Amino acid sequence: MAFMDDIKAKASDMFDDAKEAFGQAQDKLGDMVDKAQDTVTDWAGKAQDAAGDLVDKAKDTAGDLAGKAQGAVGDLTGKAQDAAGGAADQTHDAATAMGGQAADAAQAVADQVGDVTPPPAA
Repeated sequence: MAFMDDIKAKASDMFDDAKEAFGQAQDKLGDMVDKAQDTVTDWAGKAQDAAGDLVDKAKDTAGDLAGKAQGAVGDLTGKAQDAAGGAADQTHDAATAMGGQAADAAQAVADQVGDVTPPPAA
């Protein structure tokens, strides 16, 4: 009878160990799913930002080309006002594009600086 009690006790211990291992596996799987969701969300945000940047650059380029066309029409027709307006549009769109590039560069620096932990204050 003692032998059977030992077997039952061992089986019970093994069952408890299996339940604990299963719970730990569930926790690990949950952590992995959370990390995957965070990664996908991060990638989606970066893709959305990149798409917005492309749209802005396309608008700037279109404005620059329109300014060049207006300037060329002014040059061909001899209308100084059209030529000046085209030059002004080109200058505005070029400045807007450079401002966007400067903002992107500043953000890249801020992202890298944000990854550096400052030393504790003395």
